Amino acid sequence: LNGAFQSNPQVMESSMGQSAVTQTFNSTLTNLGTDGSTTEVGLEVTKDALSNISQAQMFMRGDSVGLSVIIVSDEDDNGSDVQGQQFISWFQSLKSDPNLVRMHGFLSPNSSFGGGNPIYDEVIAATQGHTADIDSNSYQTALEEIAYAAAGMIVSYPLQQTPFPPSSLTVEKGDGTTIPKDLLNGWTYN
Repeated sequence: LNGAFQSNPQVMESSMGQSAVTQTFNSTLTNLGTDGSTTEVGLEVTKDALSNISQAQMFMRGDSVGLSVIIVSDEDDNGSDVQGQQFISWFQSLKSDPNLVRMHGFLSPNSSFGGGNPIYDEVIAATQGHTADIDSNSYQTALEEIAYAAAGMIVSYPLQQTPFPPSSLTVEKGDGTTIPKDLLNGWTYN
């Protein structure tokens, strides 16, 4: 629980090429399992891992480079010494621009006996992260959203009202230029 690596971590960089990254990622999945505890402490382990001097340099690549943490769990955080706003404040302080720090989650909507993931959800929402259902048949959309967010290409803007109909929504720049509704080169409504 001290945030130390449990095995030999694999660093995956775009310079390796897509097939090498995919192969390396797939090989790490063989270490995952369903054995574990219902007392999961993802926030505490995240803090320990990012505070561990011997491995922090692997995660912290400079103040202007984004940091994304992805929680994969079928349970909400349950028992961490750090929680909620305390963790959010610490997490966002890791970079001089708190918008460069995001937490994402592949979570079970039925965790905590149907109560969802209120602790993880609070951190993910505060850091403009993305959540996906861990039981999904496809993670493509979620991974694209996480990748765009990590590259600084997505910013969420909470609306004061729900547009009706949603097709009536338009997005404009400050100069009046309309931005197209397009996932890859524009905006989407969630």
